[in-house]
Amino acid sequence: MGLTRASFNARFKSERTWVILAAVAVLIIVLTTLQWDVNGSQSPYATDVGEIQNALPRWGTLHFTGYPLYTFAGSAWVSFLRLLGVAPAAGASLFSAMWGAVAAALVVLLAVELGVPAPTAFLASLVASLTRSAWIYSSLAEVHSLTMALSLATLLLALRFGRSGARR
Repeated sequence: MGLTRASFNARFKSERTWVILAAVAVLIIVLTTLQWDVNGSQSPYATDVGEIQNALPRWGTLHFTGYPLYTFAGSAWVSFLRLLGVAPAAGASLFSAMWGAVAAALVVLLAVELGVPAPTAFLASLVASLTRSAWIYSSLAEVHSLTMALSLATLLLALRFGRSGARR
């Protein structure tokens, strides 16, 4: 059963397709620069990476604030990946990469909600996700990619709730 031009066009006009494409594209691109080893960098972008790589596999606390959501979810993620043979430092970076991909998908959803055509929203998502800061923080074990995803989800929910009074 082949794809006809009409079915191809219908499939790629779907909002869901563009959301998934954005997440997968960003994840693939970020994986090309993912930090797989323990951090030893003096880069200002990587100030806390070594601490995060050390704390997550031990279910430890980050800084004095602790980042409780990031620490708990990241520790569970790293522990799961360790069962699959993934090194803790790589698992911590993969946690950030996953949230960077989620943030990319949320940019598409937010833009579509604002009336932007899905293909254009996809391109906007790539631009936003591949800026220097977003890309770096999705490649390293850092809390900022989770923060981006939560901020975008909050904006999307606020926009939808403000229009209809419903969560969807």
